[in-house]
Amino acid sequence: MAAMAAMGEEIEGLQKHVEITHCPDCDSYLQPPSTWIKAELESKKLLTFCLNNLNGLKRVRLVHAEFIWTEPHSKRIKVKLMVKKANPDQWECVVQLRQHVPHRRTFLYLEQLILKHDAAKYTIRIKQMKQGIDFFFKNHNHGDKFVDFLGKVALINDLNCLPPQVAVGLGNLGPLVICNKVSNNLALLDPFALRQSFLNKDQYWSLSFKALLSSKQLVEYIVLDVEVVSCEVTVGPGLRYVLADAQVARVSDFGKNDMIFNVRTHLGHLLSAGDYALGYDLYGANINDIELDKYKGLVLPDVILIKKSYEKKIQKWGKPCSRRALSLSCTIPLKLRSGTPLDKKGLEIALAHVPVNPY
Repeated sequence: MAAMAAMGEEIEGLQKHVEITHCPDCDSYLQPPSTWIKAELESKKLLTFCLNNLNGLKRVRLVHAEFIWTEPHSKRIKVKLMVKKANPDQWECVVQLRQHVPHRRTFLYLEQLILKHDAAKYTIRIKQMKQGIDFFFKNHNHGDKFVDFLGKVALINDLNCLPPQVAVGLGNLGPLVICNKVSNNLALLDPFALRQSFLNKDQYWSLSFKALLSSKQLVEYIVLDVEVVSCEVTVGPGLRYVLADAQVARVSDFGKNDMIFNVRTHLGHLLSAGDYALGYDLYGANINDIELDKYKGLVLPDVILIKKSYEKKIQKWGKPCSRRALSLSCTIPLKLRSGTPLDKKGLEIALAHVPVNPY
């Protein structure tokens, strides 16, 4: 078999001639070591057989292949190939991350986790896009693994007020919910009923409600007392909560006043007296939200605790909490990706959410 590459230049490593064995009695071709394939002249089956026996095709991109006419009694099969040189930056899969918020802390947080776990090692290119980032991969398997990783680490912890129609559609969830995970769906947790529901991307974009408070506004509290009021409830894989009544005080109030807040929290399985926790200060917050105004008579809690804080204990143990800002080297320098100077406060907040091993 003779193969002619038609692009006007030699392709290094592309085989031009291959010997194949043909049996004229049964009109079959030998596929080594011992398989015979029956195929008619100039058929698609024979063309596929010829291409499979041609070395070097994986180095190029095949655009077109066809037979070239030869004499009926010729013992040559000629195939004309149209190929392009492989582009090392040619991508097959792109993972697109988007977030419609005024800050970029979530992306800074994800960047640190991606680097911490070396999750971007198979990316061939990363590109800054409007309100997000695109990650390009050579094959779908690498893209799928990256999406799986993001689904495990993309913790948000924003406080949202669901629009009334959404709350009803989710079985009267909330209306105050914590968006604690973003993957293909938004995971919404009702911290007072210990219920979790999901919104898919189409539902979210059709409603496009905004966060009531974001992680930038988390306040540190010290836990004074905890009384468990329910048994442990599992709301999803690895997600278990216990409802409890707690007394907390803002750390920033020490030495200034003796204000204590009585709160109900879903963190009863984690918190004990003397612990620290991060939460949203609704007592002191100036909230102006259209969706919230639709709930007439809704009494807001003074505090909604979001997660236990281990920072103080780590410092007490005498082991410094080392958080060094890294950047995705293959692409975009770490400076908010928009050409603006680095948001140091946003970076500090993002780094504060990256898990640290206290041991």
